[in-house]
Amino acid sequence: MPYELRIQDPSSALTRYLDEEVIALLRDTDVTVIEGIFAFATVRGAAAIVADPAFQEYSDRGRVLRLILGLDAITDRVALEFVAEAQRRHAGRLEVKVYKNPRAGLFHPKLLRAKRSDESGLLIVGSGNLTPGGLRSNLEAYSVYRFDASDTPDQSEWDRFLAEHKDDITDIDDDALERGERNGERVAASRGAARAGRARPRGRVHAEEAEEAVAAATEESALPEEVAPAAANDDRMLVAEVPKAGGRWQQVHFNEDVTRLYFRAAAHSSDRVVLYRLEPSGRLVREAARPVILSGTNLNHRIEFGSHRGVAYPDPRRPILVLREIGLRTHTYVMLMPGEPGYTEMEGFLSSHRSVGRGTRRVISNRSEVARSWPGLPL
Repeated sequence: MPYELRIQDPSSALTRYLDEEVIALLRDTDVTVIEGIFAFATVRGAAAIVADPAFQEYSDRGRVLRLILGLDAITDRVALEFVAEAQRRHAGRLEVKVYKNPRAGLFHPKLLRAKRSDESGLLIVGSGNLTPGGLRSNLEAYSVYRFDASDTPDQSEWDRFLAEHKDDITDIDDDALERGERNGERVAASRGAARAGRARPRGRVHAEEAEEAVAAATEESALPEEVAPAAANDDRMLVAEVPKAGGRWQQVHFNEDVTRLYFRAAAHSSDRVVLYRLEPSGRLVREAARPVILSGTNLNHRIEFGSHRGVAYPDPRRPILVLREIGLRTHTYVMLMPGEPGYTEMEGFLSSHRSVGRGTRRVISNRSEVARSWPGLPL
């Protein structure tokens, strides 16, 4: 039975994020069922899995994802309403229960198991919860056990727990939502009065509210506490012109060299690129975790950026992306339009440095070098 110990270390180029491990299972066409038990869940953590395109494909194949979420702390009402709505949308394909702990001790497991059609499978035991930190940005550890049909590990403890606690494992009912409400209030209070005043929706979430929850989870989340990038002069950076590439120019095309060398991601894989957009106000906004798409026409690699949606492409001069790597496949960025502060400096930077690969100008560098050309660099 092959065993792998994984240290989820965003500073390592060799790390394997827990969310990418789960997405790889969703992409595996031989996997028939995935079950997970997580002590804590947030809406952005849940959305990282069930709002990913890989889960839609998994559901379309008729496969099942079963989750049990703890209610002792962190898991809030918004997360529960989001997964409840996702469960309604994927009826029979997503099954979510909650564990109502009747004891004083904290419910704290983080487990996942998967079964393939040939009875082989996988077990994951680790420290990461169904939260952005647990799945990606925290330094966590987990073990992966891969087994074939002839060497299935004893999982009777898992099944015993389900049987012995069947009365404590329930649907997401009003009582669960109230517990989540209290968890959210405690978290908000711990983050200060500004967040404590944020209203929580009550009652059954409707489809449009679920869409808002996804947006909050993926597109419009302020820089979270689990990611606090410090300015380091040796941080890798990419300065790149944005080609027009048809009507959806925010789906930025890169050549394979840039995707491999800077983003360290492969197309059509479980690799996910997480972007934090710097807005003119100075606010960082977390975008959805993006897969790398391989274009079927020009064989370029595409990554979608949320900046300047709905804005026309500024012919004849191209927008310029400036990205700073803050962790493996995790970046802050600003997109500069002609005439904006920094545009002239970055245009000069591109002209004076060697471009990577074919196509439009793209330069891989580091923060100290980019800052020499643009002293006001905000990243």
